[in-house]
Amino acid sequence: MYAERSSVEGMGGMDSLIESSYPRGSLIDASVNPSSVRPENSTKLSERFQSAVLEALDYGLGVLGETVRQAIYSYIDLKHQIKREEIPENLDVFRKASAGLFGFVC
Repeated sequence: MYAERSSVEGMGGMDSLIESSYPRGSLIDASVNPSSVRPENSTKLSERFQSAVLEALDYGLGVLGETVRQAIYSYIDLKHQIKREEIPENLDVFRKASAGLFGFVC
């Protein structure tokens, strides 16, 4: 599913990596008016959003290595009582937890 990292050259190549991994409209269509989304479709969009967030986190933290990624998820669970699967619903808490973990303010 992921494009090869060697094809990414600087930040300019990131757009093509994202587009090749997630074709336009495959995750969330920003042109959809949220008030016009039917309840059954909104659940589907929400599940897709949660899945996309978790996949992005796994990929981003995976750059640090599998052991480090698991240690970060464990730290956030122990210190902030948020399991990996709950992160998409608690993005602000995750942001604060990761800021404290990495030593910077977001």
